[in-house]
Amino acid sequence: MPTTATPNILSDPGYLFYAPAGTAEPVNTVAGSKFTDTWPVAWVSVGATEDGSKFKASVKTEAVNVAEFFDPIKYVTTDRSSSIAFAMADFTLTKLKWSMNGGTPCRRTPRPTRSPASSPRTAPTSPWSGSRR
Repeated sequence: MPTTATPNILSDPGYLFYAPAGTAEPVNTVAGSKFTDTWPVAWVSVGATEDGSKFKASVKTEAVNVAEFFDPIKYVTTDRSSSIAFAMADFTLTKLKWSMNGGTPCRRTPRPTRSPASSPRTAPTSPWSGSRR
């Protein structure tokens, strides 16, 4: 009777890492029942999450029907999407930049203030200001 290999099921916490697009993936090897991963320098540890990570994947298909067959002759994939969601336990501005897919932080320059003497506006007047008749 053939034997079936035991599936590798992830049951322990994982680690989140970030790297720019196009960075080489890490080389994963197992030696003596231990992982000896070699992480390229560009990969940075993102940190811990509050509740772990949630992966979501969905595939939509449609049946291809023809008049000569009762059942569909095949199914075609019309949409495929996937996402990952997590809440960072240690949220910093750098991690916000990562979550927004990059960008350049900029400092907002304060608007110049005017002194009353240089203002072209005049003080409002009222009919009761000045001398009385």
